[in-house]
Amino acid sequence: MNEVLWKSRAQVEEIESDVNLALGDLREFADHHKLILNANKSCVSFFTTNKKLYNYEPRVRFDGQNISTVKHPKYLGVLLDPEFTCNKHIESLITKSRRRLNILKYISGRDWGANAETLRTTYIALIRPILEYGLPVYFCASDSNLQKLERVQLSATRIITGLRNNCPNKIVLYEADLQPLRFRGGAGLEKYFNKLISYGSHNRTSFFLRGWKRDQRLKKNSPMGLATELNLFSREIECHSLKIVLIHRKDYWEYSSIPNYSRP
Repeated sequence: MNEVLWKSRAQVEEIESDVNLALGDLREFADHHKLILNANKSCVSFFTTNKKLYNYEPRVRFDGQNISTVKHPKYLGVLLDPEFTCNKHIESLITKSRRRLNILKYISGRDWGANAETLRTTYIALIRPILEYGLPVYFCASDSNLQKLERVQLSATRIITGLRNNCPNKIVLYEADLQPLRFRGGAGLEKYFNKLISYGSHNRTSFFLRGWKRDQRLKKNSPMGLATELNLFSREIECHSLKIVLIHRKDYWEYSSIPNYSRP
């Protein structure tokens, strides 16, 4: 069981107090449901734009012992960092994907290896999903970081096509029939946020996004801020919630319940 407690306030002391109280409630919940929580496997992370507090370690206790502070925790496969740059996550994606590039090298060959279509399919199935993992989170990273991911794909496309390093990147991508990751990223970001917003105000995430305002520096540099800047939102999308469909079709259902002879 993975649980996350999150608190945001202006004062660090208030955050520590609220988190400790929440941990006490969590302890009671675990005891009531006969669950065992291991403090040694738990960690605390502190995110702030105040550089003076970058090395601050919050005083959070659980079961009478201090919980260790981790600067770059991993949650659902995404490495978080207190500087909000996504550097660590992108570095981990590059490291993992470059290991799998060896698969392409092993099955490719000038005379005996797999053909280009097989290599392309292998790349799409085994390597590109790694490069795009957590895309809605890291797509707002700096161009230099995103370019590192593009270079990994270019390495794969040169293996697929057998073209040399002096061949222009656009030609290599064209021959491999692959789009740049930034193009796919923009389309993925648009699909992701529009799907969340379409859930309606009864959904907590959708309600938050509908009332989101781009008025703070962190929000301007966030994925939502980037999606707003690129004007990716559309109201003409299919509803992803049956509840919304029923609400939008309420007048129709009421009209349909009227006998035929009473209709105009």
